[in-house]
Amino acid sequence: MTFREKSITRLYAFALAAVFALVLAGCGGGGGTADTPDPGTTPEMCPEGHTGTPPNCMSPEQVEAAALAAAKAAAATAATNAASAVAAVMDNSELAPEAYASAQAAVAVANQANSAAQAATTSAAAQAAQAIAESAASDAAMYAGMVTAAKNAADAKAARMAANAVVKTKEDAIAAEAAQTTDAGLGGTGTPTTTDGSEGEYTLSISRDRMATKVSITVEGATNDDDEMFMQAMDLGSGRTMHTRKMKADDMGNVVEEVVIVSTDIEAPTAVEFAKFENAAGTATQALDANPKTTGGTDFQSLAIVTGGSPGSNISLGNVRGPSAAAPGGTQVITYTDNADTEDVNERRFTGTYNGADGTYICTGTSDCTATTNDKGAVTAMGGDWTFTPAEDAMSDQPDYDYYHYGFWLKKTTDKDGVLTYNEVETFAGSSLVVATNTVEGTASYAGGATGVYVKNVYNSDRTLDTASSGHFTADVNLMAYFGGNDVAVNKQNSIEGTIDKFMLSGGEDASGWSVDVAADISAAALAAGGTAKGGGASNGSITGTFYGDDSMDVDGTDTPIGHKVLVGEFNAEFTDGSVAGAYGARRQ
Repeated sequence: MTFREKSITRLYAFALAAVFALVLAGCGGGGGTADTPDPGTTPEMCPEGHTGTPPNCMSPEQVEAAALAAAKAAAATAATNAASAVAAVMDNSELAPEAYASAQAAVAVANQANSAAQAATTSAAAQAAQAIAESAASDAAMYAGMVTAAKNAADAKAARMAANAVVKTKEDAIAAEAAQTTDAGLGGTGTPTTTDGSEGEYTLSISRDRMATKVSITVEGATNDDDEMFMQAMDLGSGRTMHTRKMKADDMGNVVEEVVIVSTDIEAPTAVEFAKFENAAGTATQALDANPKTTGGTDFQSLAIVTGGSPGSNISLGNVRGPSAAAPGGTQVITYTDNADTEDVNERRFTGTYNGADGTYICTGTSDCTATTNDKGAVTAMGGDWTFTPAEDAMSDQPDYDYYHYGFWLKKTTDKDGVLTYNEVETFAGSSLVVATNTVEGTASYAGGATGVYVKNVYNSDRTLDTASSGHFTADVNLMAYFGGNDVAVNKQNSIEGTIDKFMLSGGEDASGWSVDVAADISAAALAAGGTAKGGGASNGSITGTFYGDDSMDVDGTDTPIGHKVLVGEFNAEFTDGSVAGAYGARRQ
């Protein structure tokens, strides 16, 4: 039974009145159960001085006895409930000592009143004692309620302080990341750099086919048997994915987990004519040879696939699909030998695809050819001399070679008691393009997005911390780069300015007041940027950036630099009610 269910109310008075009503009803004072007399007969009456209707007649002494018993019962119930109300908060008396003492005193009064009621010989005396007991029980319930309210407030405060303590560890991790002079990046400061059979460097891989983007994170030395592989936990949309890696509990019961969010603007491959397929440098890699030509088939030009590292080899074996697949987890070596008994069949040829284009593979050497496939049917190695003849009008998938990525990595530990601690936060950014080297003039605007981790604080009127929350965010990035040249004011040359704003927090908190003003200098030699990120807090944050992808245009037969394709980097900022650490990617507009 709960405290509220045990509290005493004023209903005792109504209960007592009900007893009297029943007594009177049984004695004819309020309607009874006697049969209705026949018309014309005189109803039978109780003796003089009695109440009710025969045969339910009560003497004055009987009525007095019933009233006395009801008052005594009500007084006893009041005393019992007063004691129960206080007992419900017995273990929390230290939270509101004055209220608890008053509740105990009320119990004593209720007990005394109950004793008086039990000793009373008249209903009037018993009812007076019952009223005192009832009032004392109500007071006991009120004071016990104060103790319960104090307990609830204390519990809420303790829970809030515990949650704030967890967020404080992330706030400290953000501050530590901001103070770093050497970028730790993916994997953090504890990542080994040597390969000795233990875990080592972290590798980020990004690719895109016609269906979806694939982002994978691998750790040198980690195996499935250890249950310590990164798995994609969530697709957050707009090119953002979350990846997690959870370790087994150590001897102390601590469980370490790593979380990575990666954002990329890689696009789906573009279908191009097979012979016009280019590599990332813009060089055609599938130039078709006039010879050899298909024997016994359609006379299209073929792509020579010279294996064994011979000069002219330009095949990406990962893009070749063989005729069959191995058993799960295994490989299969297929030997292509022509069977002399089947004159009309050439067993040294099979249909397949190359970079998405349909066609025919033919073993053209004097010796038999081989192809080794993995359990997905992808060819991982080839032996002998092959050619690939694309089907008529075959199209090949031209990958997106121009994309950037940015994100963050964090490490957190949950101890055996379930207490969470954020150990480290690191941000990172990069591009598929090479770092820019051309010196350009004029201005260029860059727009893109940012992601990272945040801490959001809510303060009391006296600026003490009330609640703190944390999570991951997205934001918009708009930057203007001022390079050199006569068209740029001297005081703005080799600088970057702009904003990072429109923060969206994963916890749904209001971040409409968050905006970061960026002011950075460009190093002409390294084409890198560094400066301040002002969020309006007590201290300024910092921002770094690197330009990728030289770009130029043909002017009168010469290439004139016109800017750099992308700008990516990392930043941190402090607001009046929180802080962030993140990374960004922006493309020239």
